[in-house]
Amino acid sequence: MKNPPLLFLDFETSGLDPARHGIIQVAWILEKDGDIVAEKCFDVQLDSQSDICMAALDVNGFTISRIIMGKTLSYMIAALKGDLFQAVTSDLLPRPVGHNIGFDLGFLKVASEKCREHIQFHLDFKRAIDTRAVLQWFDYCGKIYLSDYKLETACKFYGITLRPHDALEDVRAVRQLFHFLKP
Repeated sequence: MKNPPLLFLDFETSGLDPARHGIIQVAWILEKDGDIVAEKCFDVQLDSQSDICMAALDVNGFTISRIIMGKTLSYMIAALKGDLFQAVTSDLLPRPVGHNIGFDLGFLKVASEKCREHIQFHLDFKRAIDTRAVLQWFDYCGKIYLSDYKLETACKFYGITLRPHDALEDVRAVRQLFHFLKP
C-alpha cells in the first residue's frame, strides 16, 4: 500500500483556546513519497473575533505590529488548500503530523469555519499523527526516558537543532523527529 502524503503543521497562536484566540504564524511542510513538495511559513493577522493573551506573545516573541502586518486568515486557508490539492490522490488524503497535533488541528478547524471553508475535506483528520503521543508510548514501553514531552526536550534527546516558538523552526524539527521515530 502506498504511503499517504504528510502535512507537517505548526501554529503560533495568540493564546491557548481556539474559541477565543487566533493563529498568528503558520508553517507547514507537505511531503509526498518522502520528498518535500511544499514548504510555507508566514505571519497571520488576527481576525476581529480573536483575543490576544500577552503571555502567549511573550513566549513566541510576537508584537502587535508584527501581527497586524501578517497575511489574512482567508489567505492562509486558501494557500493551505492550494498546497493540499496538489498532494491529494484519488484514495489518499494527506495526514496531518505535529507535536501535540490536536492543538493545531483545533485552531485549524476554527479558522476554516471562520473563512467558511471546508478544510476537513482536504485532510485525513482521523489519522493525524502526534509525535508527542509516540514519545509517550516509547516511554511507556521503556524505549526512552524523557523528563517531559516538550518538543525542545525531544529534539535535544535526538540531537535535532531547534529554535523554539517559531512555526517554521518547529515544523522542520517535527519533521525530523517524525523520521527518527518511525519504524
